[in-house]
Amino acid sequence: MKKAIEKRIGIIGGGQLGKMMILEAKRLGLYVVTLDPDADCPSHSISDEQIVADFNSAGSIAQLAERVDVITYEFEHINAEALAELEA
Repeated sequence: MKKAIEKRIGIIGGGQLGKMMILEAKRLGLYVVTLDPDADCPSHSISDEQIVADFNSAGSIAQLAERVDVITYEFEHINAEALAELEA
């Protein structure tokens, strides 16, 4: 039996690309938390958790960071300042 990788991935954005990333993450046994302002975004039904909040909110990004091991985006418009704060 294949042992699941015990890592949590955070994805900022729950659109079609996020949904495709989650499908692959699930195939690897990963836990996924998404951050999206739309409670009905495309990935809401397959995310393990979803934070419904603004993409650019530093507080929401920090909340996501507390729940996961790594964060990625599913789109190109990022809040670089919030990420710099997390890195610090």
